[in-house]
Amino acid sequence: MKKCRYCGTPQSDERHTCVDCGRPLPKPLSAEEAEAIEDALDDQLDAMSDRTNAFYVSRTDKIFGCLGILGLIAAVILTAISGTELNHIYDARDAALIDAIQSGNPFGEATARFSPTRASVLDQCVYGALIAIVFFIFSVPSLLFPKFIWFLDTIGVRLKYDFDPSPSAFAEASMKLSKYIGFTIGCIALAYAAWMYF
Repeated sequence: MKKCRYCGTPQSDERHTCVDCGRPLPKPLSAEEAEAIEDALDDQLDAMSDRTNAFYVSRTDKIFGCLGILGLIAAVILTAISGTELNHIYDARDAALIDAIQSGNPFGEATARFSPTRASVLDQCVYGALIAIVFFIFSVPSLLFPKFIWFLDTIGVRLKYDFDPSPSAFAEASMKLSKYIGFTIGCIALAYAAWMYF
């Protein structure tokens, strides 16, 4: 194998001038140098093949998928914390109502010990966190495991007609759009829930 010293194009030993720039070629490369160039070319071809694969997971999708997992964990924790605090508020209200009824003043003390504003805020926090959980559960697998999602979507066709359908351009665009929309809505819902809680 020869390699042009001007444009870097690898070519066969039989050539005396570069196929690209037409300049004279040097002596053939050593076996080690030729093997290193072939390995580099194979890696480049593999990378190009991966990128043209309909189910290729880009670095951006991997990052979004990992962020989605963290968002899902945060939403679950926020739901648990908000729900626990909400339960304490309602338990305190119920205890205050029982005490007030037993003391003959059914509304005064209960109203003083119950915070409807905080309870409604926590309700909104729980709803926002639950919405975030739903959308993260939807978007994270689509970001990280698109081939598996496509397998699930087309399993009926493959079982019934015994062939593996490849996704159309419209299906690929729809999957890409839906996973980014789901991730965005999950992030917005989580931010809203966190804002309501804090």
